[in-house]
Amino acid sequence: MEFRKNKYKFPSGKNLSTYPYYNRNALYNNKSNTNNDGTTTRKNKSFERKENNWHFTSEELNTNTPSIKDGYTLKEELKQRWKACAFIMSIGITMKIPQTTIATACTFLHRFYCRKSLKYYPSYEIAAASLYLASKVTDTQRRLKDIIIVCISKAQKNAHLNINEKTHEFEKWKQTILFHELELLEIICCDIIVDHPYTYLLNMAEKFNDTDYSHIIKLAWCFINDSFKTTMCLKYSPQVIAASALYMACKYNKSELVSKNTQMSWWKDFNINEQELLKATLELSDVYLRIIEKNNPENLGNDKLPSSVAEPAKEKMQSTLQNSESKNTPSLTPSP
Repeated sequence: MEFRKNKYKFPSGKNLSTYPYYNRNALYNNKSNTNNDGTTTRKNKSFERKENNWHFTSEELNTNTPSIKDGYTLKEELKQRWKACAFIMSIGITMKIPQTTIATACTFLHRFYCRKSLKYYPSYEIAAASLYLASKVTDTQRRLKDIIIVCISKAQKNAHLNINEKTHEFEKWKQTILFHELELLEIICCDIIVDHPYTYLLNMAEKFNDTDYSHIIKLAWCFINDSFKTTMCLKYSPQVIAASALYMACKYNKSELVSKNTQMSWWKDFNINEQELLKATLELSDVYLRIIEKNNPENLGNDKLPSSVAEPAKEKMQSTLQNSESKNTPSLTPSP
């Protein structure tokens, strides 16, 4: 792999071999342990996990990420993740990239920062590389040149910027994306197949009766989009994220879904744990509560949504969670 070090230069102008934080041996010179079940775990990971397992607990993500170990607060890390994913989405919308590709890129970015620190890997650089890689693996590839042009225009907040390919700025972005694309593949162990909540949301929609729920499904789809700005994809399965978005959309529209084949609560048809659904919905609703106050500098984004989107759902979730913990019988079923 020596050609990598000679061919690509880091944006600062240094050769990759002199890049102080570039350490390929950190991944490969640590022997893997073989478990009793035949799976393996690597020693030099931020989290001691089984390979290809990208689900973590809240405690791990809140206290044990490389960025937090390097001095970032949890709020600072979440803010950087949010902004990076918003950058990905902005580029994707401009280039008419499918939402599933954008979601894949956001997932790559979140997984990357489970093992690498924001201190050494700037979020916007990883965001651009994640989108470029995601466009390849989802068969929606865009030319690197086009991605670079949009990245520069977004970074400089000038949609009409005339960008010359021979400029230093263009070459800097090119080398950045090519370098981090390979780094990204290494860090995520080439685990490029991502299962998204969108498919499960559409499958859930097919199970309901003939009533037109299209407006609820569209709103749930938007909630799923915003969930990728958070670390929910690292905590919950795609099914649970889809169900939480759908449940929150129902509460916002003051509607109840009715299954075609059963009178049970609709999420039970999909074998979704109520307590897990409860926590996921609380976390999803909290996303909007943190960005409602427009003039609050601590907000994670600049979006402005009416408090009615999140407040009713969160109040319902909190009261239900308290009742379920006291009675040890969690239930999301609306009271008569």
